[in-house]
Amino acid sequence: MNKRKPPETGSIIKIGKESCKMLNFLGEGAFGEVWLMVPVANPDVPCAVKRIRNDADPDVLKNFRKEFLIQKRVSNENDGHENVIRVMGSKTDHEWHNLVVEYANGGELFDKIEPDVGMPPAWAQFFFRQLITGLKACHEKDVVHRDIKPENLLLTAN
Repeated sequence: MNKRKPPETGSIIKIGKESCKMLNFLGEGAFGEVWLMVPVANPDVPCAVKRIRNDADPDVLKNFRKEFLIQKRVSNENDGHENVIRVMGSKTDHEWHNLVVEYANGGELFDKIEPDVGMPPAWAQFFFRQLITGLKACHEKDVVHRDIKPENLLLTAN
């Protein structure tokens, strides 16, 4: 694993023409790390940035780029869907590939399911309807999500 130091919380990084402040480390995903950030010029719009180092395994980089292209196609700003996370931008620099996406501040659906209990049927129906409409939007753009599970379903606070 790469030993270079990650960005510090509170540090400013450039993504495209935008200066962004890194707020919190959210975790690591299949491709790299995920941070909560805000554009300095618009701090009321939190975003998540998925980051992967340029020197990562070539197959991992290929999959990251593929994910970006798929997410961008599905989440187009003009005809995106409210149940699909929007891509807000991307930038590659000398060290990182950065994919900026809408921040889902409600966490994962997985965290809303009580072990050995589940969730109230009305909640399950509510989330299922949203899942189906989001998947329909993906299918209309010829995208099939092959890893549907509660850990991969992100929620907004409302």
